[in-house]
Amino acid sequence: MIRIKITKGSWAGREWAVAEGTNPINFLHEILEEGRTWEIDYRYASPDESFQWGRADLVMRMVLALQEGRSVFFLGKEYRGLQTVGLLENAIVTSGRMITLGFDDERGLQILAPARE
Repeated sequence: MIRIKITKGSWAGREWAVAEGTNPINFLHEILEEGRTWEIDYRYASPDESFQWGRADLVMRMVLALQEGRSVFFLGKEYRGLQTVGLLENAIVTSGRMITLGFDDERGLQILAPARE
């Protein structure tokens, strides 16, 4: 089970359990479109839910950062502007690496990708 808490916007502080089968990209996109930000609680999530929602969370954080004029950093490159979303997603996929979030703040969004062994 995934739980979402709204952290900014008209519903700040509200939280709820997301219904099973909810499309994470669509759900988070709606929150983003309404000018809100979120936190996801994965404590009670299945491994599949954690993967699906984690992926969607990162994609929507990338969109939010670029939409707000913040940079996204990945493998030594800086991506700026919404027009770079496709290039960034392609760079992540073709890297073949596991990724994680470095930071998401006023500096921008950093996506970490440990070196393959």
